[in-house]
Amino acid sequence: MDSCRCEAKAGGQIGVQVVAAERGAKLEPVLTLTDAAGQVLAEGNAVLGYAVPKAGTYSVGIRDREYRGAAAMTYRLHIGDVPV
Repeated sequence: MDSCRCEAKAGGQIGVQVVAAERGAKLEPVLTLTDAAGQVLAEGNAVLGYAVPKAGTYSVGIRDREYRGAAAMTYRLHIGDVPV
């Protein structure tokens, strides 16, 4: 499992895209977006989109669907103005 935090403004959007299979990775991604209190706001597979109701810190988590781990589980994560 990996995670990263980002700041978002009220009325903005958080878009997340995982690039894994295109890179030959075996990862089957599961994305989770949480607020500063740890409440799950949205979940997705390779893409996730969320309209931000209030400014704050948000966390994006990524893991393999089966919780597997290996060197072949590489990915690239795009966060921000990603159309989803």
